[in-house]
Amino acid sequence: MKFDDEPPSDAAVAQALSELKREGGSVLVLGAAHAGHTDVCERFLGGDAAEVLVSTDGSVTGATDPAAVVDRPVQTRSAARPAPAETPTDLDSLHREIRSTVRRLSEDGHRLRICVDSLRPYVDATPDHELVSFLDSLRETAREFDAVVHVHLPAMPGAVPEALSSAVDAVVELNRRGEATYQQWYLPESDATSEWVSV
Repeated sequence: MKFDDEPPSDAAVAQALSELKREGGSVLVLGAAHAGHTDVCERFLGGDAAEVLVSTDGSVTGATDPAAVVDRPVQTRSAARPAPAETPTDLDSLHREIRSTVRRLSEDGHRLRICVDSLRPYVDATPDHELVSFLDSLRETAREFDAVVHVHLPAMPGAVPEALSSAVDAVVELNRRGEATYQQWYLPESDATSEWVSV
């Protein structure tokens, strides 16, 4: 990521992202344009780390040769036949499968980058506290195994529950302008925000 010489907030963001890469953690990726999500995913997954793709709706295609795929397509519920209120969320079992995959690859000595291609299928049908719990669990797993996980949510930031930001280490907002994608980073813990830079 490119930064200007001495912007205080960008310096804080740069330091935090360096720690994130070294110690593991999680990133929430927001923005309406699917092409922007693919662009930033390709950048996140570059390098010598092993890729783990968690596919819920196949909307992001940044992983080219993943070491593992957790394929969990979400069945869309029709408005005419809503799910019963007591139906449990699938997010707990999804996290267990991700954790098992990460543990197995870590034992083989891999550095890991994990892409959850979309949280969108879960958002409308899942209470906010369950989404937060999932993101919290995912962040702890990433930190335990020194991995970096990025979770895509194709939506405008204003439409995303604020509580979700507290459950990740960083939030990146994407903006698509013509054929170019731009990114702005936000750190919930310190309230630092970067300038807009190209992906």
